[in-house]
Amino acid sequence: MNITYDKAADVLLIQLEQRDAATTRDIAPGVFVDYDEHGKVLAIEFLNAGKKYELDASSIEQPDPYIPLARAAEISGLSAGTLRHQIHRGLLQGKKIGRNWAVHFDELSRYASETSRRSKAIAGRAPEVGMSLVRDSRGPYEARPDAS
Repeated sequence: MNITYDKAADVLLIQLEQRDAATTRDIAPGVFVDYDEHGKVLAIEFLNAGKKYELDASSIEQPDPYIPLARAAEISGLSAGTLRHQIHRGLLQGKKIGRNWAVHFDELSRYASETSRRSKAIAGRAPEVGMSLVRDSRGPYEARPDAS
């Protein structure tokens, strides 16, 4: 969903999906609704919106900072299942919108940055020649001399 207000044209557009409209209907004076070929609403356009409604363009033009997990997965390169698991573990903050989980873009950036730092730290502890990566039941992997 995208909400924009063009101050010069004094038009408020609420776009639910970015597809070409099959039909447009004038449902009220200065209010137009775009439909797809199946009758699904794609967009609602309000003409002379600034005269009819009190609009703050700075808040309208900002995109929704919460993004669905499917989109967050595309952005982060992780699966939606992994992100959902991290939300449940408390490592990533998310919120439920209807039936679906979403994450704030800033939170996804923080998590990706933290995960990247953790990956680099692990890579920085790569074993030297003659060393093996070993993990015992009590802690993380560590480099130990080969038993030769």
